[in-house]
Amino acid sequence: MVEQASQVTLANHDGRRSANHVSKAEEGDLADFANVMAVQQAYLYASHDPDQLTSVKLLHQSPNALKNHYASYIPLIINPYESRLIQHALETATPEEIIMFYGEAIPFAPKLTTDAFANHVVQKALEVGDLDLKVYMANEFGSNVLECARDKYANHVIQKCMECVPPQHIEFIFSSFCEKAKEFSIHPYGCHVIQHVVEHEGPGARSMIVNKSSERIYNMRYNIFASNIIKRCLIIGDSMDRKLIFIEILAELA
Repeated sequence: MVEQASQVTLANHDGRRSANHVSKAEEGDLADFANVMAVQQAYLYASHDPDQLTSVKLLHQSPNALKNHYASYIPLIINPYESRLIQHALETATPEEIIMFYGEAIPFAPKLTTDAFANHVVQKALEVGDLDLKVYMANEFGSNVLECARDKYANHVIQKCMECVPPQHIEFIFSSFCEKAKEFSIHPYGCHVIQHVVEHEGPGARSMIVNKSSERIYNMRYNIFASNIIKRCLIIGDSMDRKLIFIEILAELA
């Protein structure tokens, strides 16, 4: 039977303070806390592992060996303090550690994106992972991509996908939103995703969105969300995009 983890006394922290105002000393304590929680979780998993030979062997090596084998990042990602620490850790992580993190996080990616704190960790993972890992993560959203765009937190992850993954690898994201341009252009969160499609997909998707919005452009300019999309199309669109927008507006004024 695997021994129980030793108890560690931790300093109390003021839970009312923002995670953005943690002192260096407290940050060190929080890092210790995250490590202790991971080790304790590893002990729990090891005690229920049918393969007790492996768990005992890892225990005799070191607590870290046990933690690396059994512990999961997931319970820590959804905590504001540990979420911030994991983001910092990913910035300096080795390729092997990043792969390990992706292995833990990808099965839970759609759920993590809707969490107030975990979504930032997913965004950071998209920044630091290699291309194959980024594409793998993006594909996990699959049929949930439209639902994510409507979410207060997940829409930022979809935007990050478009920033970090080359368009040819996430065509399913762009095609999904081109078909729903009218609906998402007036959505408080979806409108930001449509702006990213305009900015990152290229002339084809941009022109498609302008065409999908035809006959509504005049009214869209009065909508607080949709007006920003028309503005982006005018700024970065080609001459044909701008011409179509001007024609629609002038037709309504005539």
